[in-house]
Amino acid sequence: MAGTALVKSPGRFKRALIELGVINRPLTKRVYEAAQVSRFTEDWFASIMSPRQEIQFDLIKIRARARALVRDNALARRFIGMCQANVVGPKGIRLRARTPTIDGGELRSPENAAIEDAWRVWGTMENASLSKGQSWLDHQSGAVAAMHTDGEALFRLIKGAKNAFGFTLQQIDADLLNQEVNLQGAPGKNSITMGVETNPNGEVVAYHCWKRHPTDSMPDQGIIVIPADEMIHLKNPLGLRIGQVRGVSSFAAVMMPLRMLGAYIENELIASRASSAKLGFFLPTAETAMTSQETATTIHPSMDMTPGSWSELPPGMTVDHYDPQHPMQQFGDFIRATLRIVSTGLNVSFSSLTGDLSAANYSSSRAGLIEEREQWRLQHSYLIEHFLRPVYKAWLPMAALSGQLKIPPQDLIALAEPTFIPRGWQWTDPLKDRQAAVMGIQNGLSSRTIEAAEEGHDIEDIFRDLADEDQLAAKHGITLNTAPPMPPHPMGGGPANAEPSTTGDSGNTGSPGDADSGQ
Repeated sequence: MAGTALVKSPGRFKRALIELGVINRPLTKRVYEAAQVSRFTEDWFASIMSPRQEIQFDLIKIRARARALVRDNALARRFIGMCQANVVGPKGIRLRARTPTIDGGELRSPENAAIEDAWRVWGTMENASLSKGQSWLDHQSGAVAAMHTDGEALFRLIKGAKNAFGFTLQQIDADLLNQEVNLQGAPGKNSITMGVETNPNGEVVAYHCWKRHPTDSMPDQGIIVIPADEMIHLKNPLGLRIGQVRGVSSFAAVMMPLRMLGAYIENELIASRASSAKLGFFLPTAETAMTSQETATTIHPSMDMTPGSWSELPPGMTVDHYDPQHPMQQFGDFIRATLRIVSTGLNVSFSSLTGDLSAANYSSSRAGLIEEREQWRLQHSYLIEHFLRPVYKAWLPMAALSGQLKIPPQDLIALAEPTFIPRGWQWTDPLKDRQAAVMGIQNGLSSRTIEAAEEGHDIEDIFRDLADEDQLAAKHGITLNTAPPMPPHPMGGGPANAEPSTTGDSGNTGSPGDADSGQ
């Protein structure tokens, strides 16, 4: 009966043959075009691997090549400079202590001022680094450069240091984190992946580092295990996978285009130099060739030419000019197309990376800057959360214990959450942006604090400076023009009570539309 049922149901019969292995299972048609296998994709190799498998065997080579690019490639060096300038800036990311009183009322002005002063003193080279060679600003810039070049930056928190605060930092080269230490722990035990030890929950508990650089042929080349609470490990957040314990350079995605572009430019320069030299070859005439064959002699004449001179040819010789046409006409377009790919891979605008503003206008420049600055703000947030805040929390109790900060121990918890102010930027048309900021404040859509922070300023510093200026002006009998800004004209043509313009044609004040159309 069972066999009869299978015969009456061809579908069941076919499935039974497949299970028995009599016939092969039919191939399922792929739904997504991106997963199709054809002659166009047969050389596209992609495998599912763990974060460790993806980077373990390539990490050192990528890091070495990225460092070589920063050393030798002008664009790579410029990108690192852009990161340091836009993420850290000339003054660094600044600390602003704004702890309120217990009842949530006024700010603790004396305590906040004391914290900021002590933090500023600690940030000098004598206190901020174990080698006394880097300031706190240098550490911030070094962290950004290492994250993008090496893919990661490591700082050790040194408590009990021999300085006024008993606390300092030591930057550790990424090469010292021993990539060869790997241990797959038993269930419930710790594992070590490329020198980073984690517990069964994935929490980092220790770092296994070389005492000296692995390429140094010096004695005492052992391994030191540093607890995780003494180490800050910054990893390049771009493309970072869950469970990935080591960072990858920002140049990984653009390394080959940059390398090939550098080689192409080098070859084009050599060819252009040869083209400008106007080389040529001596060719024997027919009579000279017959004579040389009869006498079994070989003639190899040569001649050195100087610019602006003509020389007599050797007897029986003609000249065949070698005139390569370089640089090629498409040389500039090809370079710009390649650099657009590179700038996109690095998350910066083409004009910022190359300095080429030949095709830029106000609208395109502004649109590119807005997108680019959002990328810088993402890096601000990462650096504050993963570097500045942990350093501050480790520094605060040590500053109090050392006596450099006169704060009762019970107040340390309340003072452990400061505000950090990153750098800001000015726009290409500051007048219009100032007017827009004033309108936002007047209409309740923004605040002075927000607008000041957009340019990297602190409103408290601004108010303090204004008060100091008023006192200084009163002392010298000077009246400052501190009148509030006029409300904007309803038609957008300036302050409502502004005087008509007297410039231009007599008796014609014009209109905003006329002014725009005349530009």
